[in-house]
Amino acid sequence: MEKFKRYMKILDKGLSAIGIAFTVVAIVMLALSVIGFIGIDGVEIGEIDTKLELGVLELTVADAELQKIENATMSLAVAALILSAQFVISLFLVKVLRKLIAPMKEGRVFDEAVCKAIKELALYVLIGGLVSEVLAVAGNMLMISCFDISALFDSVAVTAHSYTFDIDGTCVVYAAVIYLLSYVFGYGCELQSQVDETL
Repeated sequence: MEKFKRYMKILDKGLSAIGIAFTVVAIVMLALSVIGFIGIDGVEIGEIDTKLELGVLELTVADAELQKIENATMSLAVAALILSAQFVISLFLVKVLRKLIAPMKEGRVFDEAVCKAIKELALYVLIGGLVSEVLAVAGNMLMISCFDISALFDSVAVTAHSYTFDIDGTCVVYAAVIYLLSYVFGYGCELQSQVDETL
């Protein structure tokens, strides 16, 4: 049990370091986003890649006029804001994991706080996963808006174009598995309390 407690303390320190790193990255991305929205002269927060991937086909845009520069800065600012939001969501997940580990550091694996933290983790995985997917789709839409797609194709050969954005719903499965795991720990808590009463 002492070895387990030691591992939990090491894991807690690692999660604490990851939480600090996520906080720093979220603040940096937020600062870049603000700089992009304000539009400081001579300061660029990044550049749009001139390569477009269409399945197995990759197009490299040669003509700089195909790129809408006015949309590029705004898209980069929004992309930085989206990244900042995703790191904030990850930070919440790290905090819930640390709350989950707190009783385990003291050797209390089947504790009521562990069950509650696992349920909370399932909720954050569900909400955070869905929000991250929606933010990723929004970011892709903004990046596409930086290019005049119709100018890339021969208007006689290609009469129309459309976009398909997929949202990955595996976070729902992960959240369900984690939530079911909370019942396993809940049952363990009941057994532990019965053992404690017997002793």
